[in-house]
Amino acid sequence: MVAIGDHARAGPAPANEFLERDRELGALEDLIQGALEGRPGLALVEGPAGIGKSRLLGAARAAAEGAGFRVLAARASDFERELPFGVVRQLFDPLLADPAGRARWLTGPAQQAARVFEPPDDGAAESDISFGVLYGLFWVTANIAADGPLLLLIDDLHCCDQASLRFVAYLERRLEGLNVLVAAAARTSEQPSDSRLLAEIAEDPVAVSVQPRGLSETAVAELVRARLGAEAEQPFCAACHEATGGNPLLVRELLKTLQAEHVRPDRAHADAIREVGPRAVSRTVLLRLARLPPDVVPVARAVAVLGDGAGLPAVATVAEADEHRVAMAAGVLAGAEILRAETPLGFVHSLVRDAVYHDLAAAERELLHERAARALLDLGAAPELVAAQLLAAPCRAEAWVVALLRDAALAARRRGATESAVRYLRRALDEPPPAEQREQLLLELGLVEGSVNPPAAVTYGGGLVTAHSRAKTDFWRKTFFGYVTDNGHFYYIPVFGEFSFQARVSGKYAALYDQAGLMVRLDEKRWMKCGTEFVDGKRRASVVFTHDFSDWSTMDDLSQTAPVYWRVQRKKDSIEAQISEDGSSFFTVRQGYFPAFVEVQVGLMCAAPEGGGFEATFDELRLDKP
Repeated sequence: MVAIGDHARAGPAPANEFLERDRELGALEDLIQGALEGRPGLALVEGPAGIGKSRLLGAARAAAEGAGFRVLAARASDFERELPFGVVRQLFDPLLADPAGRARWLTGPAQQAARVFEPPDDGAAESDISFGVLYGLFWVTANIAADGPLLLLIDDLHCCDQASLRFVAYLERRLEGLNVLVAAAARTSEQPSDSRLLAEIAEDPVAVSVQPRGLSETAVAELVRARLGAEAEQPFCAACHEATGGNPLLVRELLKTLQAEHVRPDRAHADAIREVGPRAVSRTVLLRLARLPPDVVPVARAVAVLGDGAGLPAVATVAEADEHRVAMAAGVLAGAEILRAETPLGFVHSLVRDAVYHDLAAAERELLHERAARALLDLGAAPELVAAQLLAAPCRAEAWVVALLRDAALAARRRGATESAVRYLRRALDEPPPAEQREQLLLELGLVEGSVNPPAAVTYGGGLVTAHSRAKTDFWRKTFFGYVTDNGHFYYIPVFGEFSFQARVSGKYAALYDQAGLMVRLDEKRWMKCGTEFVDGKRRASVVFTHDFSDWSTMDDLSQTAPVYWRVQRKKDSIEAQISEDGSSFFTVRQGYFPAFVEVQVGLMCAAPEGGGFEATFDELRLDKP
């Protein structure tokens, strides 16, 4: 049998570290034993900040390792919420860092997850995260678990990036048959990255909720006497319990300050304790920080802005200090129990980091985030890491910021993290971009935000969009054939009023009715599409207007080999479909009625009604409004 207490308490940990936690340790012990016996599960340790969730995860880790589990661990953070699959990469990167590991674990269906672990600038195609990537990550997990029991440990799940959170929810429903235990901790008082997904994880039948409670007055008295002396009087201990509500972290932080202040633990000082109130951590941390040498404070603030795991060079740049001084300051901060003593740099608890971070004025925080972004950029950090800092930095209409956010959005899309890509592009619009880039940026945002029946895979980069159409897809309503098909692929931007939208279109046309071009859509019954379509063994210029019934016309394409330019122009209550060889001299192929004074969806279309799917490419995209 697994005995968590034996493993958790081994070594130099204080005897009172797990006061009144027998119930919680027992629940985790049962789950570990169950996983060993073929009953996989998910433990969700829930509670307010400081209640001891991380310590319980640490106990579970020690016990699982002692029972022969392989443990893969990750810790989510506020500053990595926008890093797609950041937590997944923390979990699996140690096993996939070398080619041998990748060859061993990324085999078979797991290969579909390979793009998650590629460098952000490798040019890998993005994919529909709803199945392909998640399915691949499931098989990465299954491959590892086939080698022996596996514990996936995730702290601060409420800060988890959405892509990783989706993976946890996906894996949880498919644990049957795997030697896997997932153990995660989430703060109940914090707004999660995705409350719906977190609730889905918590409510799944396989999940077991572990909810540590505040310590009793008796337990707090034991902690007070262990830290301040056995002579501590009961009214003083009771005041400590009242001021902290029995929250273990608040108790420890309060006792550190009282010890540093040489406060006598007697009845006479009980009132002073009550004055500390519920803001014990913030007050005590800032008080301890204020007593340290002045050159230490900028280092603590730099780590707070950069987030846990920040490297020495980045911290030195943000703190405006040389690396030797930063290293010395980190040692002082560790001695004051503000930073962890071990590397990488990080705070002893997220509440301690919050106290330092929120002590900064809002404007000062923005400037430090800006400095952090430049530091990470100069150090060659991934675009998403730099972008996470830019999201909290001031807007200055700088072109490099817009370019980097667009790169970060591309990297996020390649990893299947649409939500992050949207945030980066919206922030780029707020910068704002140069006037000549605004419409293009709006189009990029539209291509990410809006889609109807997303293609099997689509990439966007450097103005080039490549879409891989699924088989048996089309847009058609009723006429002649008698059926309604609305499963073609469409990436769009919403536009109101008159406009002109054009793109150069090419494709690997091979099967009957393979098609690629532009589309304007009001709803499933009112739309028009125009582009190149493969009919009777050759390319044709094709236009379809649909008002409940589809109306199709074709003509010889301008070329059977070269790309052609298509343009749609909306004027009053009509739309013109135009074609060109060079992108400058267009002629009208067809004009038709389309409702005026309503917002429509405008963008790129492709479909493969008869064939097995094909690749279409779009570039030189341009959207103009009068």
